[in-house]
Amino acid sequence: MRIGSGIDVHAFGPGDFIMLGGVRIPHSHGVAAHSDG
Repeated sequence: MRIGSGIDVHAFGPGDFIMLGGVRIPHSHGVAAHSDG
């Protein structure tokens, strides 16, 4: 069995929703990020 751990941090920016686990959540800000590819 293999077990992994990771972290991904992004700042808030302009927008009106946050994507978390593929779910669009309405929010007063968005996330300032780009695709990691």
